[in-house]
Amino acid sequence: MQEWKVLFAGSSPEPESDFELAFTDVKSILGDYLGIKEEVVDKLRELIDEKDNFHLIVNIKNVSPPEERKDLSNLEIAWIILCLDKKDLPFGFLFMGGVLVGIWPTEYATAVKEDENLLNGVLGAILTRPEMWKRVDVVLPIEKEEETEGREE
Repeated sequence: MQEWKVLFAGSSPEPESDFELAFTDVKSILGDYLGIKEEVVDKLRELIDEKDNFHLIVNIKNVSPPEERKDLSNLEIAWIILCLDKKDLPFGFLFMGGVLVGIWPTEYATAVKEDENLLNGVLGAILTRPEMWKRVDVVLPIEKEEETEGREE
């Protein structure tokens, strides 16, 4: 399975504190990328405003697509949902604009390959059952001049 690599800013300004996550390419497991409706983004904005466990964070430093997908990568439109459920299970979704291009972690991506309903179930639960999540972060790219400033809004 192909991977998108995402570099996040660490807890300190030193590059050594940065960390990377590898998102499994959605097309390589489902045969195509998946678009999302604008209502999904609107609902996420609403949840960030209303719920204490939903956060907007500016923390993406770089996105490296799989070799065959270089034409799809654009840091300016990249965004990620990272979440942790009440059982401490992590889930991550990488988007380029309104298109889901990556899933994390690998174990979850492998399970989605076997049963696509697992993808719809988790994404749906983020929007309709916010109480089942310890934390949901919507992560945006760092603008170049902001790289040394604070990480969380």
